[in-house]
Amino acid sequence: MGTDGDVAVIGAGLAGLAAARRLAAAGREPIVFEATDRVGGRQRTSELGGTVFEQGAVFFGDNYPNLRSLVSSGGLEHDMKPYDVVRMRSTTGTRSAPSGLMPLLRTPALPWKEKGALLALGVRLTPHLRQIRNMLGHPVTAGWLLKLDRTDAQSWFGSRVGDRFTDSIVSPVLESLSFAAAPEWSALGALMLMAFSASRHLYGLRNGLDQIARSMAAELTVKTGSPVTSLGFDCRGVNVEISNGAAAGGTAGRAPQTGDGVNVEISNGAAAGRLRFRDVVVALPGPHAASLLEGPLAEAIGAIRYSSSVVPAITVDALPTEVPATSFYEDTGDNPISGLAIERPRPDGPIICFAAIRPPWKQDLLEAGDDEAVGLLIDVLEKDLGSRPEPTASAVARWRYAVPVGEPGLLGRQRQVLRLASEVPHLSLAGDWLVSPSQEGAIVSGQRAARALVP
Repeated sequence: MGTDGDVAVIGAGLAGLAAARRLAAAGREPIVFEATDRVGGRQRTSELGGTVFEQGAVFFGDNYPNLRSLVSSGGLEHDMKPYDVVRMRSTTGTRSAPSGLMPLLRTPALPWKEKGALLALGVRLTPHLRQIRNMLGHPVTAGWLLKLDRTDAQSWFGSRVGDRFTDSIVSPVLESLSFAAAPEWSALGALMLMAFSASRHLYGLRNGLDQIARSMAAELTVKTGSPVTSLGFDCRGVNVEISNGAAAGGTAGRAPQTGDGVNVEISNGAAAGRLRFRDVVVALPGPHAASLLEGPLAEAIGAIRYSSSVVPAITVDALPTEVPATSFYEDTGDNPISGLAIERPRPDGPIICFAAIRPPWKQDLLEAGDDEAVGLLIDVLEKDLGSRPEPTASAVARWRYAVPVGEPGLLGRQRQVLRLASEVPHLSLAGDWLVSPSQEGAIVSGQRAARALVP
């Protein structure tokens, strides 16, 4: 049976685009199918009140070599802006702290005893963080890493820097970065998240991070508005069925294993038909990937949990505080916000304030209207600043599958998924949930998925 295409890449986030670029560089001919009307996945930028609102990823660091390379190759270096974070005074009785080891050591929010313990831990962790960053794309065999994967982050940090510092700084930072409760994290997951979030220099793009994804897609064939609803596999190739609007054939769910191809049903308002591909890369969030697969592989993917996120944002003309600024809040049981950021993305634009909502509030806010989430943000700003801000615009970003939770045992589950996927003919998987919860992890996973399909 002949083919109509070479490689189908499902998902135009950073992982899918990275896979497609690597495949194209190796002489393959990928076609990327994306369910939404845009590329970038969780690298999503929108305009709000005359400025930039990063609805997903917000910044990148010096320790993102693949992402930095894409910024350079896309001609975006001129748009880079430092994402410096300064301490913001908090009047709520909670602690506020900047990101990075040295600013933490300088802040008066920490007593000297805790600063000493933090400095000692930082010195011990430096070579480990380098090794953790080098884990990307490589099989993990070091026993100490496997042990960290099975160790609870709270107890690990608590035994080294004390429970007070862990509860007031480590846990809120983890929760703000990952949108997941800190006790759910393993020591390895926490260190990996910190390894890619803590950098000597952080950067954003004045006109939005999604410029990176758009530049990646510029020389690729990308079909947006094409949600895939089912897959089927055999040893010969891949069938891609493109359906039309309301008459779309089939329903979302497990695809049958057929005898003569991988069936990929796509709902597409512009075209109809069935295409056959030699290979397929599934570069979707874990739950979406699991819905397209079956058997032990789908079950293994389903065991990797995701955290959702709700991020309310407002723009204001002025605030009585330094800009940029950030705060991380202890979980006192009645504070719905784990982290707050304030910045002015464009020198001549308004100030934008946005926050990370902690569970259980975010579960209700996933389905609620925007006013409730925005109201929580305004209330916290009023407590911190002593006056109620007057928004000029507001919005709420919602992600049901925002970040994979680096809970104990995640490394073992990732290995199991990759092993089972390698047993399915013509299939390769990509996504940050298979490597690390970061933009860099997504890119590396896409490159790794492509290598599996290149002779």
